[in-house]
Amino acid sequence: MLRRLRTRRLVALRYDREIDYGSPQHFYHFAWGYLFPALSLVRGRHRTRETYVFEDCGPKMTPLIEEVAKALGLSIQVVDRSRLSGAEDLRVPRWDVLCLHRFWTDMPESSDHRLAAVRDVIRARRPEHWALVNGADIAGAFQQDVLALRQWMLDGFCDPEAVPWDSFLVLRRSEELPFYGPEGHADIKGYGVARRALSNVDAAVAGLAERGVAASAFECGAHDLAGQAFAFARSRGVAMIRGAEVANLIWARPGTRVYILTPEIMQTVPPPHEGLARLMGLRIKQVLVSGDFPALSAADVAEFWKVGG
Repeated sequence: MLRRLRTRRLVALRYDREIDYGSPQHFYHFAWGYLFPALSLVRGRHRTRETYVFEDCGPKMTPLIEEVAKALGLSIQVVDRSRLSGAEDLRVPRWDVLCLHRFWTDMPESSDHRLAAVRDVIRARRPEHWALVNGADIAGAFQQDVLALRQWMLDGFCDPEAVPWDSFLVLRRSEELPFYGPEGHADIKGYGVARRALSNVDAAVAGLAERGVAASAFECGAHDLAGQAFAFARSRGVAMIRGAEVANLIWARPGTRVYILTPEIMQTVPPPHEGLARLMGLRIKQVLVSGDFPALSAADVAEFWKVGG
């Protein structure tokens, strides 16, 4: 007698667009505003009985959803957001917003009016988010959820215990893809080096070598998510210009030293790396620079990366 095949229940995972901050087509908001919190919801459910319906996040991000689903043994569908539906419809928490923590409650008067509008939505319509960002510390249940998700994903990607902690990375940004260009279909235009980048990655790596630090240039966008996770889990130090690559700090180990150049024009933009550093136990040094294509000081980075310094 043939066993009846069990029909999986469809569960729709909906990106919260009512909070008008970023886009799931861009890596930081995709990872921390959609993929990671969606997987955190999935982690506590009956995964063998359900199929999870994600929205299409464009040609660069959607393959990462498919990669993670395969690594974690999940049944998924990816559909255009206009067709997102299921027997259950879940609004995914916006972890990208939560990482900014007290920025929302202590927002400077000079902040962009669009950020003030986001704050007002969080305060009025997302009380669970407002309670966390208004708290004294970002740690607690949110941090526990992040760390549990990190462990689950790393277990799916590799054997975390076998990953050494012995490398240093200088991040090279990716070239802009047509999807994000002026004629592309991205919700928000611009990507990678079209926005900002370190101007001297190779020279900085050579300068670090002269100072006894064996660093490597690493382009996040050239690797799948498992490759990015392995690289950041292995790294004792990271140097970068501020950008979406900060999303990968979820993989970094406590004590990892992260050196970030921030263009002065971005001073009024919320700094996600500060919340990520508190969540993950990282050491951050932020240096303000003029222009979007600054040079990295190998001497300054080497000094910051010194163990015990």
